[in-house]
Amino acid sequence: MKLPKNACVRPFDSGLHRGVWQGMSATARTLERLRELGYQARGVEKWNPYAKIRQDLFGGDLLALKPGEPVLVVQCTTGANVAARIAKLQAHGYSDLWKSVGP
Repeated sequence: MKLPKNACVRPFDSGLHRGVWQGMSATARTLERLRELGYQARGVEKWNPYAKIRQDLFGGDLLALKPGEPVLVVQCTTGANVAARIAKLQAHGYSDLWKSVGP
């Protein structure tokens, strides 16, 4: 799937390809990496026991803050699932929402 130049989806190098963090979930790896980069990050995904599904906050699993930097809403996934996550974000209108709110 080809994304437009201004797409809000950017690959995040978690270090997994170097054999680092094996056995950890994509969310745990991403949290650790964001903290290494100086962000304060928290999970914003919740379990809905009635629907028996996980629900993201505006399509993201994590919210990350760092002074002087834009707020990050991060969708965590593995390389094999990137296309599915992009399609889900676009289908729910989150990609457009993210691109419209600022730099």
